[in-house]
Amino acid sequence: MHDQMDIIIQLPSGTISAAQKENLVHARGVPYAHAKRFEPPQSIAPWEGVVDYTRPSTICPQAPSRLDMVTGPLAKGRAMDEDCTHLSIAAPIGGQNLPVMVFFHGGAYLTGGGDLDCYQGLELAARGVVVVSVTYRLGIFGYLQIPGIAPANLGLLDQIEALNWVKNNILSFGGDPSNVTLFGESAGADSIFCLMAAEGTEGLFHRAILQSAPIGRRYDKSAESLTLALSKVAEEKLQSLAAGSPSIEEMLSIQLQLLITAKKLGSRGMPFAPSFGQHPLPQISELDDVIRKRAKDIPVLISCTKDEGTPFAAMNDRAARFFTIPLLGRCIRWLVSWLITKKVFHSPSKHFQKQVLAAGGKCSSFYFRWAPPSSPWGAAHTIDLPFLLGSWSSWEDAPMLGGSKSRDVVERVGSHVKDVWVAFSKGVDLGSNTLIIDESFRSEHCIKEEKL
Repeated sequence: MHDQMDIIIQLPSGTISAAQKENLVHARGVPYAHAKRFEPPQSIAPWEGVVDYTRPSTICPQAPSRLDMVTGPLAKGRAMDEDCTHLSIAAPIGGQNLPVMVFFHGGAYLTGGGDLDCYQGLELAARGVVVVSVTYRLGIFGYLQIPGIAPANLGLLDQIEALNWVKNNILSFGGDPSNVTLFGESAGADSIFCLMAAEGTEGLFHRAILQSAPIGRRYDKSAESLTLALSKVAEEKLQSLAAGSPSIEEMLSIQLQLLITAKKLGSRGMPFAPSFGQHPLPQISELDDVIRKRAKDIPVLISCTKDEGTPFAAMNDRAARFFTIPLLGRCIRWLVSWLITKKVFHSPSKHFQKQVLAAGGKCSSFYFRWAPPSSPWGAAHTIDLPFLLGSWSSWEDAPMLGGSKSRDVVERVGSHVKDVWVAFSKGVDLGSNTLIIDESFRSEHCIKEEKL
């Protein structure tokens, strides 16, 4: 039983019920594709009757996130299943031709889910946009490549299928399919970078927001050899199991073994991730040319946090053993964090902005500097997310926020950050100067005479 009002929505494929929350409609778990294990996603078949999409849905099977140390356990207690190609949608009731914002979550292509409470876009939708949050296949289910068994880039193909669903269905929620902005953080931003280069995505989106994109990992020359090595190990592991389809638990066990193998082989990035040179992505040697061509017509907003590398430094086992050395350990930790921040995030993001501008495109940039006083994490990777998505209750246990004393700043500054992201989705030109987001940030700093 639930005491909320429901709204009936007619989609091209069938009828659904969604929740009414004040002046918004909120649907969760809406399927955009059907995907069998190790197979590309297929369009949803039409259905009869009214299907209830008012409750939280499943996310892709996964282990706990290594970033729980800063975000808290965001996926704790959530139902997991391979049937996870779902959308969460928030929209103003009665809207027409509204801008659409499609969110891709991060998590190193291993963790997360678009239907998590922390990624619901109700407060953005209240500003006059339709917000779609995408759940897609992860890890061994979405980014394992074994010739003849598992095609590459299934998770990326899920994302493309989600965008096709938006194109064909978002009118039913009052959205404009010709005005779609993608936004994503970390692996979600990396996904958008890949979607800008992918075959078959032309016309599916028109603006892009990349938050904390690990673009530096995209040019790692060892990625291809690592993929081949993991492919061989994975094939051996799967063949060693008893006849029949491995269980989800067995699949996650193989994934863990592959991650251990990747670490032994010196992997510094994301062992499970989109592979260039495999459908629908170009060869890595063609990447810059393809990005320049697409960026000319797709305005971009790119953002980074000041201390992206702090949680990753803590995960670096080689370096972490030196962190406890009196006096010197603190310096080593800072240096490792700074190097990761610079090499993986800041410098590649600046290069990407220059690429877009040189191609004749538009690119705005934001630098997220706020952090709680005395926080050991600083303005860490993911700290921007509570300012954009979810409610305070879905983020209040995140160690990076420093407890309830940060609530006022997160909600007050977050209101301005949301205004800016929505303004960008509505076509406002934010300029090409880098703007600082801290406790004094106001949307008026970059939205002058434009009206939201």
